[in-house]
Amino acid sequence: MVRPKSNNQSIELIPLQKSSLRDTAAEVIKRYIFATHLGPGKGLPTERELSDGLAVSRTVVREALTVLEIEGLIERRPSVGYFTTERVQELHLNSTQALDRLLEQTFEFRVSIELGAQHITIRKATDNTLADLAQKAREIDQAMDNQAAHAEAEVNFHVSMLMASGNEALVAAGRQALGEYFRVLALVRPDSFIKPPDAGASRHLPIVKALATRDLELAQSLLWQHCQFPAWQANA
Repeated sequence: MVRPKSNNQSIELIPLQKSSLRDTAAEVIKRYIFATHLGPGKGLPTERELSDGLAVSRTVVREALTVLEIEGLIERRPSVGYFTTERVQELHLNSTQALDRLLEQTFEFRVSIELGAQHITIRKATDNTLADLAQKAREIDQAMDNQAAHAEAEVNFHVSMLMASGNEALVAAGRQALGEYFRVLALVRPDSFIKPPDAGASRHLPIVKALATRDLELAQSLLWQHCQFPAWQANA
């Protein structure tokens, strides 16, 4: 029996969102295979490395890898990992121009939310909240110095900055914007999407200190410099 179509739009939107995340991750991995010249029979990064680099759950990574298995681009070897097949030579990837345009749009979406949120944080965040945020900034800055601050850590810290505003709507929008930006960045720079930023990257602690002194102009300037740092940009 044919099931009648549902008129409930909200139900239909849920799987679309999950599918989009899975398919985006699959496209990132495709581009990584291409850009790093992985020929047939070569091993992929581990599920954990892919999860950290893409700032998504390992469940999403597994779903993305399953998509590539179905397409015949990779094969899973139990207890060993995932390996490319002969089909990798047939990869057809999105154009660089289209990806650069998408990166610009997601970057603008991200910084618009973060810069706007600072207006709220300056007014509403308590000294204790900003002190806790400063400690998190020290931790991620130290991780950056040790080349251990992957995209997931970067996203988590910037979500914490948004949380200091006390505005749940801003946090939700910012989490989405940050996730999309770093996933698109991984599409554009697949050769380094599991690599932490360079040791010379603009740090997080100065931004938090500016917020603590309620210096909005300085905080916004420092955040802009941080987001613009070449380690996170496509054309560095």
